[in-house]
Amino acid sequence: MTHAEIVERVRRTLAQSAPNLGAETLAEDAPLGDSGAFDSIALVKTALFLESAFDIRVKPADLSGAPFRSLAAIVRLVESRRAPR
Repeated sequence: MTHAEIVERVRRTLAQSAPNLGAETLAEDAPLGDSGAFDSIALVKTALFLESAFDIRVKPADLSGAPFRSLAAIVRLVESRRAPR
């Protein structure tokens, strides 16, 4: 899976997890928490999706830190946790 494919897949899950976020047009470096649309429920939904879709483990510490601050940060998390193919 390419970087662009990961970005698109993460963008789609953000659109599902937080419909009011505007993920379709969200800049990759835009802070997710600023709008209030990416709440704790959306965070957990997104984490569960990432674990399932990319076969990775999201650690509890990841949920309160930098890995979920932006679309780009989430993509970096996925890319760092995926097994090399």
